[in-house]
Amino acid sequence: MEYEVCYLIGETKEANLEKIRKEVEEVIEKNKGKLLEGEFVKKRRLAYEIKNESRGTYVAKRFVLPSRDERDEKYKGENLVGKITKEVGFNQDILRFIIVKADEIPSLKELEKSEKGAREENRDLKKELAAKKFAKEKKSLTEDKEKVFSKDKKESGTKEKVEKVVSESPKIEEKKGKKEEKSDISEDNIDEKLDEILNI
Repeated sequence: MEYEVCYLIGETKEANLEKIRKEVEEVIEKNKGKLLEGEFVKKRRLAYEIKNESRGTYVAKRFVLPSRDERDEKYKGENLVGKITKEVGFNQDILRFIIVKADEIPSLKELEKSEKGAREENRDLKKELAAKKFAKEKKSLTEDKEKVFSKDKKESGTKEKVEKVVSESPKIEEKKGKKEEKSDISEDNIDEKLDEILNI
């Protein structure tokens, strides 16, 4: 029958991961278990502290024990899973562990694939968010540029009006000469008129 052991090692004990892994495997093999290929290892932040550890590494490993009939024949009265549980529980470096039947849970390869898929999906999501942020910033810059351009255009329109008035100033001078002939307008009045025209 196939089983899976999943155990948690605290971040401070990660340097001893290989030693702890060998100890767990030796316990399984000593109790008639046969280790299977593949292993799932994942570092995670813990939801709550366990023995002053806030981060840790989860390790999942599959193994096979003799079937119930075989156990009844060869190892009468022995609870192999119970023995493994007891011995793994004595290991002070393991924060938490669980042993379950592997019949109804996904295989380690499926877990690795889903983990890889989740990482790729996360990477794609980050790329998409970065692209959206870039597009938003680009749009904002374009809008700012258009505002500056329209402001410059308005200012250039004012400049054009001033230039037009200045270019027409000889005509004003001509008209001034004609008006002086017709009436007694002082130079002060003409300057005031010119200022009014320039302030339009």
